[in-house]
Amino acid sequence: MIKGIRNYLTSKAYNFIFFELSVYLFVATLPLTLNINTITLWLLIVSSMLFLPWKERLHNLKANKRVLFYLGLLYSLYWIGLIYTQNISDSLRDVERTLALLLIPLVILSHPKEHFNLKRILISLGVGLGIAMIICWSVIAYSISVSYTHLRAHETSLHL
Repeated sequence: MIKGIRNYLTSKAYNFIFFELSVYLFVATLPLTLNINTITLWLLIVSSMLFLPWKERLHNLKANKRVLFYLGLLYSLYWIGLIYTQNISDSLRDVERTLALLLIPLVILSHPKEHFNLKRILISLGVGLGIAMIICWSVIAYSISVSYTHLRAHETSLHL
């Protein structure tokens, strides 16, 4: 196993390994809290910036003009909604939150398909879902045990 890890680390450039691991970490944190996912999103953006030269990034984005057009059209609906809203502060907060949703496709579209290993991405999503499931079940078990102990103490005080 150590030999396999060593071969993996020596076969690829370090910036590609950093990008690949940040993709897996971002996907694994999708089912978890928004704060952790935001941190990993920025880690993904930084690793993407370090890995791919700007010329290649722009070339890949130009190859996906139709997708970028529809993405821009969708995001412009938020700005149009901002014009017709009564509550500007809430709408600006919504536009700010959806900006991250605009960055994810830009990062993905700026890389060729070969940079993404779908099998490993799905495995990391499964790991994230498993961690989220363990957290949920432990919170449920804790809340049941606390309420059961509370009910039990209340029951014994009634019979005294």
